[in-house]
Amino acid sequence: MKKILVLILFLPFFFSVHNAHAQKRLALTLQGGYGTGGYEATHTGINLGKFAFRADLNYLVLPILDAYAAFSYAGFACGEEAGGFCKDARVDFTASGLNVGLRLKHLPNASIWIPWFRAGLAYQMLKWSRLTESYSDAGLGFEIGTGIAYPVTEQIKVVPSVNYTRFTVTKKDDSGSSAAVVLTGLIGVRYEF
Repeated sequence: MKKILVLILFLPFFFSVHNAHAQKRLALTLQGGYGTGGYEATHTGINLGKFAFRADLNYLVLPILDAYAAFSYAGFACGEEAGGFCKDARVDFTASGLNVGLRLKHLPNASIWIPWFRAGLAYQMLKWSRLTESYSDAGLGFEIGTGIAYPVTEQIKVVPSVNYTRFTVTKKDDSGSSAAVVLTGLIGVRYEF
């Protein structure tokens, strides 16, 4: 009788563990591409783009909802033709940091393309260098992004995306704060495990 009772109590646990194992709970996404941006304090607007990179670790909360933590990096620059802060020399910028948030995906019945949208908080460091001077500061902001996932296999998906990040940093002369904006176009691979 005890064996049957233990078996009855154990079976629901066994099936729930099996079901959780069958559905992939974690995913790692690596993307590279093009980044550009702007920094209000320099009055340079959107500038010349450079390399961008992003690595996300996702945890499946619901079949259509992931929580994510990510590292992102993007470079951009302004040249002498931009005027303003860049009038006399090229200025190179990098923005890098951590992002956390939620990713919502839509599961259409008739398509293998899986559109998704993400939104979250961003803690980014902005660095710039111009001739012999440089400056860096970190600030909090937000990010939004969208893209599609195209399944190659059950575990691997190709994921192109576009992302917008805005955060605030202190000006070099401590005269207040200024917003920085980073736009990226990325493509990469998502591996679900």
